[in-house]
Amino acid sequence: MEKAKVETFVKALKCPTTPVTWTADIKNLFTPTDIAHMKMQAQPIDLSSYDEVSTRPTALAIYQAVSSGYMPRDEDRWTQAKCDTFGCWIQGGFKK
Repeated sequence: MEKAKVETFVKALKCPTTPVTWTADIKNLFTPTDIAHMKMQAQPIDLSSYDEVSTRPTALAIYQAVSSGYMPRDEDRWTQAKCDTFGCWIQGGFKK
């Protein structure tokens, strides 16, 4: 899915009225295996870091990867509910 389509899809999500936050909802979506794997990539990202994950281009790339089933590779794919939670975090402005 193209980045522009991902952006449009995220904007269209029906999100809860209570904000989705990094601390309560997002940081625990990433397993220790996910975090270790992504730190070893050619363009590493620390999935345990709010500052790294909360940039719009990075968050949209992560959303695209998990919602398409491309990521995580060695573990169970994210459920639609997990993908929606991550998308609502993006839509809500990356609340910490």
